[in-house]
This record gives sequence, structure tokens and C-alpha cells, in this order.
Amino acid sequence: MVDLYDEAEQAIEDEQVEKIQFNPDVHQVTEEGDPKRKQDGTIQLKTSWKKDAKDRQGRTYNPQVHGESQVLDSQGYLKVRRRGAIIPIGTTNRTEAFVNKHKEEGYAYYLMNDEGGRIEQFQANDWEPVMTKDGRADMPVGQARSPGTQAVLMKKPIEWYEADQNAKIERNKARFEQTTSPKEEAGQYEATATSPLR
Repeated sequence: MVDLYDEAEQAIEDEQVEKIQFNPDVHQVTEEGDPKRKQDGTIQLKTSWKKDAKDRQGRTYNPQVHGESQVLDSQGYLKVRRRGAIIPIGTTNRTEAFVNKHKEEGYAYYLMNDEGGRIEQFQANDWEPVMTKDGRADMPVGQARSPGTQAVLMKKPIEWYEADQNAKIERNKARFEQTTSPKEEAGQYEATATSPLR
């Protein structure tokens, strides 16, 4: 009884053989070193071609690189699979992972270095340290210039944070308008003598 799966796999291999050029890694050769051909003129694959095949970089089959099945390109090399979306290393970095570990709905978060009274300044502006069962949620961020520095994760209710951000935008807008004067065209401003834009 003929196995339909084997038959289908053989048909795929036959189709590949017709399209690919001679490659001694995967094709059979005659004693003279020429490609060994079938009766229909196509080059015959070695029975061990899957074990012997390499890609253009010289790599043997690896499912991570070549996909779930071995497929040859037009010159008899293993095809390297198409990559999915490229995700840069560090997209979720150590800091992001730390914040995500302690995140709760309804809060804005800020990770700040515990130096120069910054924690106390932020606490006076409605931020509070995130607490864990072991105490304050902090992580070492010290570099060669400041070893031992700890960053503390702070949180504030999201609606308070958004209100503060909107107030900051309005303050910056008012400051900008004070240091600029209107041009002839409506809504346009140009730098004045005291403008930081100069």
C-alpha cells in the first residue's frame, strides 16, 4: 500500500529537483563527477540530501533558521526562512520589566534615583514609593561614577498625573507666549530679545 504522505513529499522533492541547479552537496554524481540524472533529465538527489544539505553560509539544517522542513533554493542550498517582525533587543529592557512587575491599574509610574532628596520632593507632589512585602521597590542602577545608587519606583493616581501634565503644558505655553511676540500672520510667533529661541 502506498503512503499518501510519502507520495506527497516525493512530489515536492521532484518539483524541487526540476528547478534547482547541480550542487554536489545534495545531488548524486557519476564516477566522472557529472550530475547523475533520472530518465526525465532532472538531477537526482542523494538519499542523504537532507543530512548533507547546507545553506549559503555553510550551516546544516536548523529548524530555527530554516523552518519546519528542509527546502532547497534554485542553486541547491537550504532556504533560510523569512523572519517575522524584527524586535530589537532591549525593547523590554530591565527597567521596563521591573516597572511591569509592580504595576497596578490606575497609577502612573516613575523610576527615580534616590539621591539629593528627590524622593521627598516627589512625595510632596503626591507620588508615593511602591511597597512590596520586603519593603520599598527599588533596583540598583549605580554605574562606575556612582556605585550603590538605587532607583525607587514611585506611583501616583493616573488622573492626578494627567492633571499635572496638562498644567505643565499650559505653564510652558504661557511661558513661550510671554517670551515671543505675534507676527503679522495670526497665530505665529517670532523670537524676542529675551526669548530662549534666540
